[in-house]
Formats: sequence, C-alpha cells, structure tokens
Amino acid sequence: MNAPQNGKPFAHLGFLDGIRGGAALYVLLAHCLIWGGGWSHLRLPDPKVAVDIFMIVSGFLMVYQYRRREAVEPMDSWRTAVRFWVRRFFRIAPAYYLLLVVLLV
Repeated sequence: MNAPQNGKPFAHLGFLDGIRGGAALYVLLAHCLIWGGGWSHLRLPDPKVAVDIFMIVSGFLMVYQYRRREAVEPMDSWRTAVRFWVRRFFRIAPAYYLLLVVLLV
C-alpha cells in the first residue's frame, strides 16, 4: 500500500476510476453495436474482457476504500455495515429514481 501522504494513509487512485470508466463505456458501446447488428462487421476484442476488468477493478477499489476507513470503521462493528449500505444507497438511488421518473414521463 502507499505510504502516508499529508496525514492520509492512502491516496485516491484516479487512474483506476478511468480504467473502470473506460471498461464500462466499452461494454455500453459493445451492447449498442450488438443490438444494432454492427458488431459482426468489426474486429474488436470481446466485451466480456471489459466486464471482467470492470469487476476486478471495482472489487479492488471497494477493498481499498475499506482499508482507508478501517481505523474509523472496523469490520467487526455493525455500524460499519450500516454506514456502507447508507453510502451505497445515496450514491445509487438518486440516479436510479431520476431515470425512473424520466422514463415514466
């Protein structure tokens, strides 16, 4: 792991966010091309590889974020699980409900 910098035990790994975002965009592009019938004409790598990359990097980042917080939020505390799920809800739910409203309108 990284050495402490400015009092923070680990630095933000923005390049991994970029890799994960690129993999997600590649999967989205591949789905659009497959459903549109244009995938068979192109010689591009299988989008399953991008799904694997996305899942591996996402799993690593979840563990990395846990390691950043483990001094404040120990794994054996029930409050840690509650905080985790509340953070996940408020990260995902607003976009989900906004999209749901747009689709219903």
